[in-house]
Amino acid sequence: MFKKIFLMLLIIFLFVIPVKLVLVKTGTGIHFAAFAAEPGSEQDPVITKSYLESFYKWQTVTLKEGQKLILDLSVEVVVLSGEVEAISTEAGGVIDLTKGMELKNKEIILPYHLILSPKSDGRGIKANKDAEILIRGTGR
Repeated sequence: MFKKIFLMLLIIFLFVIPVKLVLVKTGTGIHFAAFAAEPGSEQDPVITKSYLESFYKWQTVTLKEGQKLILDLSVEVVVLSGEVEAISTEAGGVIDLTKGMELKNKEIILPYHLILSPKSDGRGIKANKDAEILIRGTGR
């Protein structure tokens, strides 16, 4: 019975879970220990600084009057100047994290409020007047 359980666990660890398996013989029998995948390997890749910065670095962007910016998932925006309104879809709007509420189509985004796009489904912002924004993440 022990051998069957041991072999099943061995197969799971070797072929299903990306771990290293070490067998240790002690006075009470044979035991095994599992270790996580090697850092930098295919199972545990290293993320580069430039990749992280592309997602987590704030950038200043100028929007001209009438210009739209459709936001990807988890993009954050702060309006610094000008007048900007929300663009929503049938599924919903952008989230004003400062107020703790959802902004629907054509609702004005107040300056210095942190805005979040909860999905990549066409939600975004539109400049009613020339505007300067901070953005973290990507939009189109």
